[in-house]
Amino acid sequence: MRNNRDVVLFTLVVTLILFCYSLFSAFSHSDILRLSKVSILSDVLHDRQAKPNATKAIPDTTTTVDAYVDDSHNTDTAKIVKSFSKYLQPRLLTNFNADTTKPALPRLMNKLHAIMKGRKDKIRVAWFGDSLVEADVISMQFRKLIQQFTSTYGVGFIPATSITSRFRVTAKHTWKGTWDEENFKTKDLRAPLFLSGHAFYTTDGEVTVEDETIQDTVHPQTIEKSLLCGKSVTGTVNLTVNGQPKQYRADKLLNRLPLETSSNHSVTVGIRDNKLPVYGITLEPVSGFIIDNFSFRGISGSELGRFDTAFLETLNTENTYDLVVLEYGVNLMSHASDMEFGWYSASIGHVLRRMQKAMPNAEFLIISTTDRAFYINGRWQSAPGINNLVKVQAEIAYKNGAAFYNIFQNMGGAGTIAAWAETNPPLAKDDRIHPSYKGTQILGELIYQSFMNDYNKVNPK
Repeated sequence: MRNNRDVVLFTLVVTLILFCYSLFSAFSHSDILRLSKVSILSDVLHDRQAKPNATKAIPDTTTTVDAYVDDSHNTDTAKIVKSFSKYLQPRLLTNFNADTTKPALPRLMNKLHAIMKGRKDKIRVAWFGDSLVEADVISMQFRKLIQQFTSTYGVGFIPATSITSRFRVTAKHTWKGTWDEENFKTKDLRAPLFLSGHAFYTTDGEVTVEDETIQDTVHPQTIEKSLLCGKSVTGTVNLTVNGQPKQYRADKLLNRLPLETSSNHSVTVGIRDNKLPVYGITLEPVSGFIIDNFSFRGISGSELGRFDTAFLETLNTENTYDLVVLEYGVNLMSHASDMEFGWYSASIGHVLRRMQKAMPNAEFLIISTTDRAFYINGRWQSAPGINNLVKVQAEIAYKNGAAFYNIFQNMGGAGTIAAWAETNPPLAKDDRIHPSYKGTQILGELIYQSFMNDYNKVNPK
């Protein structure tokens, strides 16, 4: 009898532990702690039953919805027809409007049109991604082309330190002194992380950044150089800028401290305050197009849920973004057997809605995963679940009012990354995941071409 009671007690305790853990996993944003959903009746249920972690499919039919139309003149709410299947249309940056003569990013495109007509203003883009955009690749080529179009230059944001600085060709970036770093993987944060996913602290640090995007030597470009940092304990901060001491107010969650405005391409900043959260330096034109690359290797985008809401709201006024680009996907396919991505829809959907609410001035664009291959049955083949993932990413954009770009299809679809690795010179690396430098240039240009197609819907030739 004693043994029977022990078995029952053990069973109850284990069941309770597993139940508690499953609840924790369900509400956790951690991919490591996420449990796969299992049906104990899977062997007897019919094969046609929907898999438990699949998203509810969006039919490829049209729907009519209320939508805000921003043409800088008309602010009425209009009825527009949405079509989910637009995500499959090639060379199209879409907001799923069935009428593809309208721009997918109307506010940004109207602002760009005004700048091209002579208005002095800035368009600032936050480009998030994983190792696919690390060291500013992909975004670099897009920046180069759009800044050539607008005749302005400036590399944008550079973090205080970076593991990819020696690979980056858009800026020369060096630092001295001792730097402490906190990031997405840090458990307890002293201050909010910046959009880069980092915050830095130093008592004897010095950072030098030289902008390598500036090509025009006949007509020197004026570049605004600023330090982005968090709140100082005393409300003020003392810096040395190109060897000269300067004092600034730093009493907000995010502070933009103007260092220098000149045609010089470089700036050196010294910091002696280990309580000050330092984010980085931004070099940007007085007026024009600015792209900030926020890459963080190995993540899915769910990590952006660690951003502090109050910080994002301060960012919306102190360093306003017009467009937020989310380019993730390859890290979601860690095994060839990965086929279902409904869990990701819930995770990144929550992050997207939170950022949209805190950053109401920004439009949002989701760029799909690029092609990724696995070695299956003796040859390299695209991930079997990649079409499912692209569709889920399109559904996330559709459900949350974001624009979408299908870079997987536009780069050539299934089989592309394997073929790119075999070209001479190769357009992809041997892992059949990451494009080569030349391959990233192709991807950046594809996005730029679709972006300009969208712009020409506001300003037709």
